[in-house]
Amino acid sequence: MVACAEAFKATLDSKEFIYDIAQRDDGGTVIGIVISNRRTCFFFDGDDNGTHAAVRTIFDKCPDDRLNDVLIVCNALNAQYRWLKFYIDKDNDIMVEDDAILTPETAGEECFELLARTANIIEKAKPQIMRALYS
Repeated sequence: MVACAEAFKATLDSKEFIYDIAQRDDGGTVIGIVISNRRTCFFFDGDDNGTHAAVRTIFDKCPDDRLNDVLIVCNALNAQYRWLKFYIDKDNDIMVEDDAILTPETAGEECFELLARTANIIEKAKPQIMRALYS
């Protein structure tokens, strides 16, 4: 396991969070956590000892007939929240993402802050996205 992933794991353990860990073929580590019924994954690259973390959450699936409305909401959310990026991927999943450069000494708390910030912003954005999906 890469050093930054180990630091994040230790922080999650100290706060008694439930999570899962997977090792990637490229030497990287993935830590997955379910927050507010959505799975958030932290991808730590193996080639840089995990000093880059890619944070990804699938918010929901976007039906084809709602794409325009959801794209407009994603654009508005991107203007409103500078810490996260909202977009629709090639599978029509509404994605929420962030990236960070870390050091092993501070990665545990930094990743926990990223997790908290991501969950908080998703909860604030949820009503806008749900209206675009289902109204």
